[in-house]
Amino acid sequence: MATNHLKSRRVKARPIVGGVNANIATYPYQVSTESSISHFCGASIISLSWVLCAAHCLDNRRIKPQFIGIRVGSSIRDKGGKIYAVDKIITHAKFSERVMLDYDIGLIKVKQPFEYGPTVQPISLNTQRLRPGMLVTVTGWGVTTMGGDLPEILQKVEVPMVPYWECQWLYGKEKLTENMFCAGRAGYDACQGDSGGPVVYDGHQIGVVSWGEGCALPGYPGIYTDVAKFRDWIRENSGLNSLQVTSPATNRPRSRYVKTRPIVGGVNADIATYPYQVSVSVFKEKNAASIISVNWVLCAAHCFVNPTVEPIRVGIRVGSSTRDKGGKIYTVDKLIIHAKYNERVNLMYDIALIKVKQPFEFGPTVQPILLNRQRLRPGMLVTVTGWGHTTMQGELSEILQKIEVPLVPYWECEWLYGKEELTEGVFCAGRAGYDACQGDSGGPIVYDGHQIGVVSWGIGCALSGYPGIYTDVAKYRKWIRENSGHMRFEILSRLVLFISVATIFVTAHIVSLIYMCRRESSKRLKSSRKIKPIVGGEPAEVGKFPYQVQPSRIETEEATSHFCGGSIISVDWVLTAAHCMASEEPDKVSIRIGTVDQDKGGDVHQVETIIVHPDYDSEATNNDIALVKVKVPFEMGTNVRSIPLNTNRVRPGSIATVSGWGYLAGYESTDVLQKVNVMVIPKWECEWLYGREELTESMFCAGRAGRDSCQGDSGGPIIHDNYLIGIVSWGYGCGLPGYPGIYTDVHLFLDWIRENSGV
Repeated sequence: MATNHLKSRRVKARPIVGGVNANIATYPYQVSTESSISHFCGASIISLSWVLCAAHCLDNRRIKPQFIGIRVGSSIRDKGGKIYAVDKIITHAKFSERVMLDYDIGLIKVKQPFEYGPTVQPISLNTQRLRPGMLVTVTGWGVTTMGGDLPEILQKVEVPMVPYWECQWLYGKEKLTENMFCAGRAGYDACQGDSGGPVVYDGHQIGVVSWGEGCALPGYPGIYTDVAKFRDWIRENSGLNSLQVTSPATNRPRSRYVKTRPIVGGVNADIATYPYQVSVSVFKEKNAASIISVNWVLCAAHCFVNPTVEPIRVGIRVGSSTRDKGGKIYTVDKLIIHAKYNERVNLMYDIALIKVKQPFEFGPTVQPILLNRQRLRPGMLVTVTGWGHTTMQGELSEILQKIEVPLVPYWECEWLYGKEELTEGVFCAGRAGYDACQGDSGGPIVYDGHQIGVVSWGIGCALSGYPGIYTDVAKYRKWIRENSGHMRFEILSRLVLFISVATIFVTAHIVSLIYMCRRESSKRLKSSRKIKPIVGGEPAEVGKFPYQVQPSRIETEEATSHFCGGSIISVDWVLTAAHCMASEEPDKVSIRIGTVDQDKGGDVHQVETIIVHPDYDSEATNNDIALVKVKVPFEMGTNVRSIPLNTNRVRPGSIATVSGWGYLAGYESTDVLQKVNVMVIPKWECEWLYGREELTESMFCAGRAGRDSCQGDSGGPIIHDNYLIGIVSWGYGCGLPGYPGIYTDVHLFLDWIRENSGV
């Protein structure tokens, strides 16, 4: 009954693809919703007389209560167990399959209460926030292959929760609502026949099988109705007050803020390796902090405000790996807490400065740390140090601990904690079993010799799905400068690391030059963006990339110089990047084809016309696409062929191939065509890495650490499944971790290409 496609893309009745046989005694809440003929949807028992299902299974004028039954207590489809007659069907008033499958939830009341037993039991409804990566269980009698027959035996499959942002990217924002979530992986999914059935985590029903694109297709997880979002509706329509349908913990009590945090999963550390680390004593409490200059320490605001702390009550122990002994204790002259910090509201602006009365005596175990000025990148392994507990409820460690944890993308952290909990001035880091926790608040988190953050808060310690929250130092550099006089700390704090006057003099010049070079390189945007090589690639075989061409400048009548890449898309048209051709004249450019060697071999064609996209923006590198027409058509053959253009959105995770004659790692040039495989990166991740202002709709990202396109390959092709999906455009560096290459998305320009070339 519920097997009709909605707008063809929405498979409303879904199977268990990739599943295995299951026993109803293990999943006693699973029921079959049947017509007079056979099973047509799944559902779940939520009380003695109520079943939870999907609205699209029930929202049909032909479906009357007297025409359906609920089979319980059987692993076998259409037989066994017991069938209960239906008294009432309730679908959500806002559900309409003609628009989209939002509010896809329904209730079924049976005439006689269920008889509970080993194979018939209700399931608790979820009250918690869902977390990406959770392995959830889907059960049902759906087909086990796309287009196959329904199985006789109940099936089950485990699938991971997919981040909401990723699902929006895959399906489009207009298709998903806040009432839905995604789960699935290639080859494993719920599909036809399982609509309305339960998706379960940790003994609680978190969702109802709703819809999806095909069955277990790579890049298209299943879509489920989020049960927790409908707790009030379920209660109001069924009278279920005893079930766990209360609000998820969106407003958590103050105890959730674990403000003093330990090093869970850490190892012993030597203060000589982390000489910036200090211990802060406030009454009997121990916290951590970091030396940032000769008389200033950086800490967290929450370490001092409850109760209000006077400087005389605070001591700073430096130069010791041991928590309460050794080193030297400095008295405090001044405490400066960020004026906007308000613990009663949240932990925004959780940063503070401590000034000691006497300047620190620098040495092997007492040194300042440089403060970060750069954009943070997800996945960076950062180091946290402190004397916190080594287990959640354990004692404080006597010896300094250290741990490495990865930075977690901001969007993922927002998803885990909730947008209302996170602000722009924080970032997340951690992994299950490894975290900073009680006792380490205010301490430093460091990357590449620079302090990037201050330990702030989190839920529990090293809990799966809840990374630690840190104050982002770079966001407060102006505040630090204004309140401490810590001017140009990137240079000044570096100088105090040296003892001799001569060394300071020499190093001051070196560091100043480094500082200036960094500023220069940050402005050197377009010149460093525009030409990109094949980093981490390998030589390409003759005939494997027959569409690859070399746009070259005509130096003499016989000599040309390759300056960009391009792709043959018809007998007389080449597709390349606008930034390659914007300043070129047709009579000064030629196209070399049919060779893997740079500037030799193959055939050379003169150019008749160059067409740069009219909306090309050289500053933003937006609409970076151009067409080149040759005077004499190409002679197609083994080494010269056109490449078809991609017509669809590129899916994240797709492996694509880039080719060109760019430099290798270390900017070593190559004379032979190179190729490299890279992964297409989700748009949201690329926006996080580069900043939303840098990326436009016409771009996508691809790459992985050590593998990239770079100088010399601009305008060249990136291919997936034998289709041209993009044009090499720009990027930061070459093969740098955290900075994939940026490509022009070809499918968005199909109309422009057709109008200007007829291709």
